[in-house]
Amino acid sequence: MQGSTGKNLKGFPFKTFGRIMSQISVTKFYNDSPELQLLVTSFDGNLYVIDGDDACSDSLDLGEVSYTPVLIEDLDDNGKMDFIVATMNGNLFCIETSVPSHPLKTWYVGPDVSNL
Repeated sequence: MQGSTGKNLKGFPFKTFGRIMSQISVTKFYNDSPELQLLVTSFDGNLYVIDGDDACSDSLDLGEVSYTPVLIEDLDDNGKMDFIVATMNGNLFCIETSVPSHPLKTWYVGPDVSNL
């Protein structure tokens, strides 16, 4: 939704083929572009990467569902983002990317639990 007008953005709301039960991870893949990307798992077994500008998406079929947000880190210290997905079957998937990593490129959208 456009904050200044309250109107829906082009391509949003975005529909998957299953329910979304996790928080959405927000990141910035491209330094030269102002748009952000949304990462979310769906109960259709896919991980979705949704472009914030036009809702164009890529998906990766994990074959398993997840209740957890996608963790975005540089696990192997190679300077590139890695996506970690935990599934309901107890599996962890680590997806390597070629996107440069930086701690200020990632936000997690969800309830404020800092005072619990």
